[in-house]
Amino acid sequence: MRTTDLTQEEINLILEYREKQKKRARERKNRIHLLDIAKKYEEWLQDNNQGSTLTVFMDGFGFSSPITMDVFRLVEEIRRNCAFAEALDLADNWMEYLK
Repeated sequence: MRTTDLTQEEINLILEYREKQKKRARERKNRIHLLDIAKKYEEWLQDNNQGSTLTVFMDGFGFSSPITMDVFRLVEEIRRNCAFAEALDLADNWMEYLK
């Protein structure tokens, strides 16, 4: 089949599928990037014995972006979830499952 044999509807479906694939790839990349920021920020907080505030995130940790406030809120949500996980009665070797 040649591409000239495709109907406009079929072409639109292909283009829509490609856009969805690009969106999924972008979302995965953003998720990993956000988790990386949260990890580095948590390590920085512990290394510098700091409490977390937006000012610390921006000025101390050095995060600056047009969406700094949104990223900070997401990072804080990740940190809250980690604190919740720490409170669970987990087996001593639970981290081994992450390796």
